[in-house]
Amino acid sequence: MEKSQTLFFTGHRDVYRADGAHHFNNLEKAIVSFIEKGYKYFISGGAVGFDQMAAECVLKLKDGGADISLVFMLPCRDQDAKWGESEKRKYRRLLEQADEVTYVSEEYTRYCMFERDRAMADASSACIAYCTKASGGTAYTVEYAIKKGIPVTNIALGL
Repeated sequence: MEKSQTLFFTGHRDVYRADGAHHFNNLEKAIVSFIEKGYKYFISGGAVGFDQMAAECVLKLKDGGADISLVFMLPCRDQDAKWGESEKRKYRRLLEQADEVTYVSEEYTRYCMFERDRAMADASSACIAYCTKASGGTAYTVEYAIKKGIPVTNIALGL
């Protein structure tokens, strides 16, 4: 993956409860604008909520003919260990459709989620976020990206 052509996603788990269809449409528009700028690699952390919404959107655009790749950069092999069965099925379906899957850690550790977030940012030159809170994992990742000089498009703020 060429860093200058790589974008990562970060966002909250509750995005679907907050008018998911509207956010999916805004997300799709944002991704298309980056494809038009030459971005080809799109990294998702795989978590329930925005990460999976972003993966679904990338796959939709790819199915529509876009020359792009979906990359999952996951915190650990058992990220879905405490998820419900329907969430696990959806996750596994998305992983099967990915062009690449990498793991930051073989097993869950106290810090593997933050390590995954930093690794996604370090591999990218842009970020699309869904961030509505000033604290938590998404806010941490957005702040980290900004500190690294990575531009962040926050679709929670509209387009």
